[in-house]
Amino acid sequence: MGLSKRRRFAVLRRDGFACRYCGSTVEDGVALHVDHVIARSRGGSDDSENLVTACSDCNLGKSDTSLDDALPPPLDIVAAKEIQRRAQAYNDWLREQERLREAAIDGVIEFWNRKIGWYLPSNCRAMVGAWVDRMAEMEIIQFIRTIFDRQPRFRGYAYRYVNAAIHSHVRERDG
Repeated sequence: MGLSKRRRFAVLRRDGFACRYCGSTVEDGVALHVDHVIARSRGGSDDSENLVTACSDCNLGKSDTSLDDALPPPLDIVAAKEIQRRAQAYNDWLREQERLREAAIDGVIEFWNRKIGWYLPSNCRAMVGAWVDRMAEMEIIQFIRTIFDRQPRFRGYAYRYVNAAIHSHVRERDG
C-alpha cells in the first residue's frame, strides 16, 4: 500500500519542500517526490525516519540502491538560496565587466580610427583587448594621442609601434 497524502505532505513540510540530496525546490522547476532512504524492495519501512523529500532526478537516479551514508542532514534552505543569489549576482557582475571591456575596446578602436585616419585591421581587436586588460581606456587614448602628436608619420605600422610602446610602459609601471 502507498503512502497517504497526509504522510507525504508531512515529509515534504519537514524537509522544507526541498530535495534533501541537492536542495532543489519547486521554484527551481523540479517535481518533488517522497523517497524511501532504504527502498521497500530492500526491506525499508514507511516510517518517517526512512522517508525523505527528493527531486525527480535524485529519486529516479537513486532508484532502489541504498545510500552508503546516513540520511543527509537537513539543508539550510535559506542559506542555499542566499548562495544561489550571490552566485547569480557574481555572474551578472562578470557579464557586466565583459560588456564594459568590450565597450572600452570599441572606444579605443573608434578613437584610433578617427585620430589616425587609418583603420585598425580587424585582427587587431585582440591586441587592443590586451591593452585594455592592462590600462584604462582613457590612459590608452592619451598614450596614442601623445605618440601621434610627437610623430604623426607612423600611419603604416603605427599599431605595432603603439603595441610595443604600451607593453614597454606597462612593464616599467608594474616594475
